[in-house]
Amino acid sequence: MSDLLDFLKPDETAAQFLARTHVEPISTGLFFATSIRPGQALEICGPSGTAKSEILIQVTATRILSRHWQGLHVGGHSEHIVLYDLDRKFDGIRLYHVLLTRLRNLPGQEQLREDDVNAAAKEAFGRFHLVQCSSSYNLLAALKTADDLLQACEETGRIQILLLDNIAAFYWLDRATTEPPEYAHDTERDIQIGLQQAHACIAAELSKLLKERRLALIATRHSALSAGGFDRMASSYVDTNNDLNLQA
Repeated sequence: MSDLLDFLKPDETAAQFLARTHVEPISTGLFFATSIRPGQALEICGPSGTAKSEILIQVTATRILSRHWQGLHVGGHSEHIVLYDLDRKFDGIRLYHVLLTRLRNLPGQEQLREDDVNAAAKEAFGRFHLVQCSSSYNLLAALKTADDLLQACEETGRIQILLLDNIAAFYWLDRATTEPPEYAHDTERDIQIGLQQAHACIAAELSKLLKERRLALIATRHSALSAGGFDRMASSYVDTNNDLNLQA
């Protein structure tokens, strides 16, 4: 009888169920995609010079700025942001200037001294984490070890969005690669990991992070059109069931 009663006990309460399944939209601060939900991947693609990296800077500023500062409503979210920079040319100075500009344009900011504005920008900048990768294998290694970084972010705050700048950065490098580097070796199975396997693993790791950490992904991609008008650099990394794609 006791076994039957144990079997009939609920696994969780209604409050626990709602806390586990309710998904709040994540604000991006972008006019064309104001919010994104955990588990979704937003891909922004376009040719060079269409402000794709600038979009990531604006999203970063929205998430890392404080909600309030010295009695003023800043409008940020006081959250951490991790950006994987595959082009290795992310402009940190530009991000800092965006933070300063937003703080200087706050209603009632006249009461703030310049030192206060700089202190608020530096405090927000401390929640920005930049990871630079030089190859597809390097990106895979970074994603494999992302748990430690994400755990550190969650211990001191919150993180809801991953950013990935130009998932097509290694397109030509990968095409020219004849064999995997020495460190691309699966010691458990004693085999070399080829590029196709590496790309599949990158997609799997991204999907895993989005699902297990309840994160959203915003990625940029440089697109190059062939003579027939087709995109030669079709994405091979982002592979989720809830993708959004925007042409810049």
